[in-house]
Amino acid sequence: MIFDCLMDRCSFTFLIRHPCRLMRLQAANERGFLRLRDKIIISATIAATIFIIGFAAGCGQIKNTQPPGGQNMIAKAQEATPKTMDVAVYYVKKTNKDFCLVRESHTVAYTRRVARAALEELINGQPFTENAFTVLPRETRIRGISINNGLASVDFSSEVLKAEPESGVGALGIQGIVNTLTEFPTIEQVAFKVDGTLDQQAREWWGNGSLSETPYKRDLSNVLEPAVWITMPVKEELVDIPMKVAGYTRIVDAPINLRIVTGSGVKLAEGCARASADNPGRGEFSTYLKFQRPSVDSGYLEVFHCGSEKKCKELNKVRIPIKFNQTAATS
Repeated sequence: MIFDCLMDRCSFTFLIRHPCRLMRLQAANERGFLRLRDKIIISATIAATIFIIGFAAGCGQIKNTQPPGGQNMIAKAQEATPKTMDVAVYYVKKTNKDFCLVRESHTVAYTRRVARAALEELINGQPFTENAFTVLPRETRIRGISINNGLASVDFSSEVLKAEPESGVGALGIQGIVNTLTEFPTIEQVAFKVDGTLDQQAREWWGNGSLSETPYKRDLSNVLEPAVWITMPVKEELVDIPMKVAGYTRIVDAPINLRIVTGSGVKLAEGCARASADNPGRGEFSTYLKFQRPSVDSGYLEVFHCGSEKKCKELNKVRIPIKFNQTAATS
């Protein structure tokens, strides 16, 4: 029966699948019981078996082999892509006497279309400042935003014209939109359209007729809150040494105090800066702080005013979480 099988065209497959039969034939060969033809078939079968086993093992190794650090690189790439980002939006606020603008920092889903994201948050977001509100109707759609040579052209849907703000509020609302968009360094001026045009109805937007003055520029004179805000560093930013600190303050006749601390409160550096009086009612400040690189990875930047008394009361305090760059060289 064994020798009949050897003559069959399926001999190789049969012997590979039944290694015990192959061993019996090999033993018979060693005792000299097989013909030359049978010996050739057995030798070829053994060689084929070794080749198939080696090939299968090699395929398994290729399948499971990955470039050095491949998984780590993928994980780091995923971590490098942020899921959220912060945008600054300007709402109108009703005070006891009048109306003003307030600046708020809102967290939104990450996108490369940052100007649109900020404007959509101004329309749909919920202000957390008491008595603050958006002038833009909730059903307003952004038909398009184009940015060219520092000019942002915003095209709103006709729903934007449905708002009926109180006297003076419309102008503040428009300025809030302009200030929101000019937070981005690529935008210096803003122009508006409604449904792709700027007809008479659009020019009389919100009853003040001020759209005829477009394009608009940034104006912080009516932004009364907060007293201090920081533009650099941003929240959770990886900072180097020295660290640049920049922002705006309404207190232009007194220095603003700066401090870097660890999460446990250990002071790493402190300093002060004075704001320029270039903008009516609000000045811009910028300076650098040097510090010894700490052993911890994170800490805080604290910015505040001391007031007029001898003992500092730390008024209008702002606290920004930061991360220390442990690999950069100290300059």
